[in-house]
Amino acid sequence: MSDDLVKRLTIKASIMEMGEQIAWGSDTSIMREASARIEELEANLAKAVAIAKDAIETMECGPFFPDREGRRLFAALAELKGQDDE
Repeated sequence: MSDDLVKRLTIKASIMEMGEQIAWGSDTSIMREASARIEELEANLAKAVAIAKDAIETMECGPFFPDREGRRLFAALAELKGQDDE
């Protein structure tokens, strides 16, 4: 799904960079689709960060998920989201 969007965006950008004509509105439609996908991914990432934070804070991770590793996971997720570790 997202691989197809990435390919289509790459092709569209290449066509535009070469100065070739494109169908009217085709550039904006793919931009809107990419925007919607980015919003969806950001929402999913925010949920993952919240779940990881809750798991670390309540230590519901179990014996196979030590506190140190949990904090590393949360830090990595927060970095992906563009936040500092709290």
